Amino acid sequence: MTCADIWNCRWTERLDPSVNHEGYCVLWKQDDPFFRASSPPPFDGGIDIDVRCSRRTHTPDTQLFECMKNMTDTSLVTIERLTIYACNYLEIHESDLDAFPSLSTLEIRYGSLGYISPRALCGSISLSFLDFYVDAIADNITSPYPEAFIGNTCNNDQTLAAGNLHSGETFLPMLQEMSLSNFQFSEPIPENAFQNLLHLQILQLSFISFSSNETFMSLDVLSNLESLQINHPTSYINLDFFFGNVLPKLQNLKKLWLLETNIKTLSPVRDVFSNNPLIEEISFFWNKLSFIHELTFRNLSNLRSLDLAVNKNLTSLQHDFLRGLINLEELILKDCSLKSLNEVDFSDVTSLKTLSAEENDITEIPNIFSNFPEQDVVLSRIQTIKLQSNNIKCVKLFTFSNLAHLSEIDLSLNLISSVDDKAFYNLENIESINLAGNRLAVISPKSLFNLQGLYLLDLKDNMLTYFPTFPCNVNSRLGLNGLPSIRVLTDLRRNNLQCDCSMFEFLYHFIAFGFTEGCSLPSLYDREKYWPGVHYLVNQRFHQAELLCFNPGGVFYIKDILDKPSLFLSDISNTSYFSCPRGCRCIRACQASVNIVSCRNQSFTDIPSDLDESTEYLFLQNNRIESIPKSSLDVVPNLQYLNLHDNRVNHIEKGSLDQLLDVDLSDNRLTELPRGTMMSLSLKYLNFSKNDISSLYAASFAGLPFLEILDLSHNEITVFPSGLFDNLTKLTSVFIGGNPLNCTCDMLYLSKWYRQASFKPNGTRPDTDFGQIECVPFANGTQLSKWIDDHETSCLSVSEEPVVVTGSNSALVSVLLIIITILTVVFITTLVIYRYHLEFSVMVYARTGFRCFQISREDESSKDFDAFISFSNQDNDFVLNDILPRLENHSPPWKLCIHHRDFAVGESIATNILNAIERSKRTIIILSTQFLESEWCSYEFRAAHSQALRERSQKILLVMFNDVDKSTLDKELRAYISANTYLRTDDTMFWSKLKYALPEPINSTEESTL
Repeated sequence: MTCADIWNCRWTERLDPSVNHEGYCVLWKQDDPFFRASSPPPFDGGIDIDVRCSRRTHTPDTQLFECMKNMTDTSLVTIERLTIYACNYLEIHESDLDAFPSLSTLEIRYGSLGYISPRALCGSISLSFLDFYVDAIADNITSPYPEAFIGNTCNNDQTLAAGNLHSGETFLPMLQEMSLSNFQFSEPIPENAFQNLLHLQILQLSFISFSSNETFMSLDVLSNLESLQINHPTSYINLDFFFGNVLPKLQNLKKLWLLETNIKTLSPVRDVFSNNPLIEEISFFWNKLSFIHELTFRNLSNLRSLDLAVNKNLTSLQHDFLRGLINLEELILKDCSLKSLNEVDFSDVTSLKTLSAEENDITEIPNIFSNFPEQDVVLSRIQTIKLQSNNIKCVKLFTFSNLAHLSEIDLSLNLISSVDDKAFYNLENIESINLAGNRLAVISPKSLFNLQGLYLLDLKDNMLTYFPTFPCNVNSRLGLNGLPSIRVLTDLRRNNLQCDCSMFEFLYHFIAFGFTEGCSLPSLYDREKYWPGVHYLVNQRFHQAELLCFNPGGVFYIKDILDKPSLFLSDISNTSYFSCPRGCRCIRACQASVNIVSCRNQSFTDIPSDLDESTEYLFLQNNRIESIPKSSLDVVPNLQYLNLHDNRVNHIEKGSLDQLLDVDLSDNRLTELPRGTMMSLSLKYLNFSKNDISSLYAASFAGLPFLEILDLSHNEITVFPSGLFDNLTKLTSVFIGGNPLNCTCDMLYLSKWYRQASFKPNGTRPDTDFGQIECVPFANGTQLSKWIDDHETSCLSVSEEPVVVTGSNSALVSVLLIIITILTVVFITTLVIYRYHLEFSVMVYARTGFRCFQISREDESSKDFDAFISFSNQDNDFVLNDILPRLENHSPPWKLCIHHRDFAVGESIATNILNAIERSKRTIIILSTQFLESEWCSYEFRAAHSQALRERSQKILLVMFNDVDKSTLDKELRAYISANTYLRTDDTMFWSKLKYALPEPINSTEESTL
């Protein structure tokens, strides 16, 4: 198979998906899809060729150059750059490169070298850059060092006759840069290796061994050499010989890199750099330096960069080792073992821009960055200071001051626990301060004085408990809108931020001030980018994807807790201003501004006497308290909530509960409620469940006019006396299950009271377990409500003395029985219609379109929407994929309003909510667990509820998911649910009921008019 059969090259679109340039010439080797050569089109007259061989095979690439000569679409004369990567045992014969007369750059990197002719480079008179980096050399290469790099065989009559060299020309006359790396020859580089490279300016020798000191002598002829880099030689170098005999002759040298050469000391005895005044860059990276004489660099006034990094034996520097370096711009001292820089005189290095001294053992910041109160600073041109990964413990007053050009300070990964006021003072152009990975618990605003250009403040991985604030002059430059043009990006991840009352005040107090200054509350999307908002912290932004905060309630993501102010809590157990009983935990709820004392599981036998008088919530569950004397709560006049669940309480003294609003005495040992115990109280919640109460009297709760929730379940009560609940006009929930109730006519009062409560003018029906209660023992587990329904008539006719029916009044009795029967049928029919009126109306509407029991309101004709849907963003799928398609695609369609589609741009969220409710005939509340957790959703419900009360209309349609636990609802929402009909998503008639509950669509009225 010929080369023409193997290769194909044409200027087309990309043939190789990995090449990101169109118009490449790609050479494909048919038997090796990983072997390709590519070239961009000759836009500038010359062509670059990249050849990449496959390292997955061991097939020698012996015909590469022969095949390249057959590239029919490319003129080899114009090729200027040839790069060959990872070819196996590459062979370069004498005439292979003669076909590339314009070749100026030859790079052969990685792979292996199979053969190179001694005369392979003789004809490359245009070559200016040569880079050889090979992994292996074939065993058949017998020469210890390829003659091709020396050129001794090129200057002969045969070469001149071929026209490649003219008389008097040297080997590779245009070569300026040569790099030989990783050659593993059988013998070191010969002494004459560089004798013919008279025009060489840059020489790099990496991972190569040297035969003897005389090897360096061949460098003498390189009078034009400007850059010399020797990196990790594989054989010993006599550096004394190099510095004494070779370096002085390289008088044009500007760059000297001796990397990993085992240099141990630099002494001025031999006056090292006396003949090299042009040197601008020196690197002794990764050596074994332990001592540098202070006069070593004294003659290098042009030196701009000095790299002494990774010399781990270097523990100190001489006082004058920087003497005379007036143009030094970069000093690198990274990863040494330096303990201090204070002993070094920096007075001559006034041009220094970068000081890199990270990863040392420095314990204090050198006093070279400030001359306060003087404005003149020695290092006035410094731009970058890197001192990370040291043992610095503090940043003192005026440590960095009046450095007009300083843009970056890195002090990360130290032991810094304090930053003094004005530690960073008057740094007008500072952009980045990195204090990450330290021990900071607080950042004073005064420590960041006059940092107008600050962009990044990195404080992650510290022990900060609160957000840092900036003085008003930080970043005070204003943009066109009157706000700073740049915001400080603050990274506070992995700190110990506290979601306590200080944080609460910080966020919400200043947000309120932001409103007064004409700033609007940012949307959730804005908060994600500029948390917590542009209203107050106009200069700050925060990395918050991982930003956590802590409080007694747990660990929260900052971005999640922002909409849940009730979760902000402060632990005040060990504060001086609050008396917390021993063994208890005391907490302040920030939003409600109430003090909570929790003394659970402490084996207390009495209510603690050392309670703070400002205690408002007291939790004493799981103790051994037996009684509640009046005097025990006199010390807490502000107490509103008392929880004594699971104690041994068997006695409540009269007057002990006077000031309370909520009392939980469940799971105790009460057997009765003495008369007068519940008189004239303000209680709203009372829980007596799981006690041993066996009897009640009619006036047991007569003195509780504000009671809303009463739990008497799981006691020993057999009957509820007539009149027990009559005075509880505000009762919204009552629970009596779990009692051994007798199915007798004495229970008729309970049924009568429940029915009367259900038909009150305001329509409220107490939430109760009445429908699930069973009575014993006569009915053998029969439901109480069913038993009463079955025996109500007979119970009503029961009297103390039996009535004897005679012939004279038998006709009258018959008439009365007929009337009673008719009235009973009418009454039961009315109850059935009332109980199932919604299902009946929905069935009629679904079949005929006629709306029973609905009256159109004239004041709704001007509304813009049929309904506004209030829902949590987590319920997007249900709203967008179920509700909207079913209602908006209905015939005729309902016109719906949802927040992210129909809210006005630029208006505040609160204003948009009120406008949407006002402009809609109904408000549909999608009640889910996520809805209950959202402050904005709660606001929408309260706004809609207020609007409905003002208009005296059934404006709210409540749709409840089946996973919502009604016991977790707040009191206002639970009261509304108990008083109004709501729809459940798991109801088989859900969609029919929803459509029936909606008003006539706006469009249907318009169409009927046409």
